[in-house]
Amino acid sequence: MNKAGKISKNIILMVIGLLWFVPLLFMFEKSFEDGGFANYATILQQENLPRNFLNSVVVTGGTIAVVLVVTLLAGFAFSKLKFRGKNILYLIVLVGLMIPAPALIVPLSQLIKTMGLINNPLSLIGIYAALQVPFSLLIMKNYFDELPTELIESGIVDGCSVFKAFRKILLPLCAPVVSAVTVFTFLAAWNEFLLAFMFLKKPIYQTLTVIPYSFTMLFMSDLPRMFAALTIIALPIIILYICLQKQFEQGLTAGSVKG
Repeated sequence: MNKAGKISKNIILMVIGLLWFVPLLFMFEKSFEDGGFANYATILQQENLPRNFLNSVVVTGGTIAVVLVVTLLAGFAFSKLKFRGKNILYLIVLVGLMIPAPALIVPLSQLIKTMGLINNPLSLIGIYAALQVPFSLLIMKNYFDELPTELIESGIVDGCSVFKAFRKILLPLCAPVVSAVTVFTFLAAWNEFLLAFMFLKKPIYQTLTVIPYSFTMLFMSDLPRMFAALTIIALPIIILYICLQKQFEQGLTAGSVKG
């Protein structure tokens, strides 16, 4: 690419970046109007906020753990093992990429209600994990496809079982893709609102993403405090992105298919 092309590309990327950055800057600026840091103090003093934060941490952490365990094992199996119906089963799992979460609200509502898991934050872990597994599995399998099969074969020759070869040889090589899947899953679970709003009715059991909706009742006419609440909720995402930019880049390339 010539110099003019690089400059044009950078300008386009800067414009796209500004489209995302300006609303965040507006939200942050407005959160300091009238009361300044007192707006944040008011939000942080809300009775259920520490518990809501803990709920989000538990749900997000549990979702990440389930997704990693399932997709690491399944990605290895679909990539390196031979068994009957492998391709068909893999395609069936990938069908989940085409199913939007709102389409599952009715059956999920019936299931959660029947199991008595309404107002139980842990019920969201299984749902979020199921929604994230297809995309994460796609990334995992393609990453394992790029690892030489000879690594497993040499491990088996040295006396390892297939699972031990996976655990001792391939798993230590999976740090980039594990980081990528962790980041993508964190973003999806931490930011999810609709299902959390549907299944967590009592304020003490809610996750952070539901809090702005409840704050509208308290701060409907107090926009600075409302923006302060939104800033607090968005802060972990912003920090994560700043700290893990490389993992985001690796996540975009780890699931790519070789030409």
